[in-house]
Amino acid sequence: MLNIILICFVALVWPTVYLLYFKDSLRPWLSNKLTKDHLPETTPEEFAAAYPFKEKPPAPATKDKQGA
Repeated sequence: MLNIILICFVALVWPTVYLLYFKDSLRPWLSNKLTKDHLPETTPEEFAAAYPFKEKPPAPATKDKQGA
């Protein structure tokens, strides 16, 4: 019975100590891992290089047109 209690105690204490000690380095990692990446806007020159068969880049989408 004592062994089970000690195993439960250790199973709770070690993760707590780890989180308290490494929380400053875990927050940026979790934020990077769990949030969506935002891609940079494409310049007209980059668009022309990537899609030479198109004449002009697409117009940026506005929230008014998307919501309708």
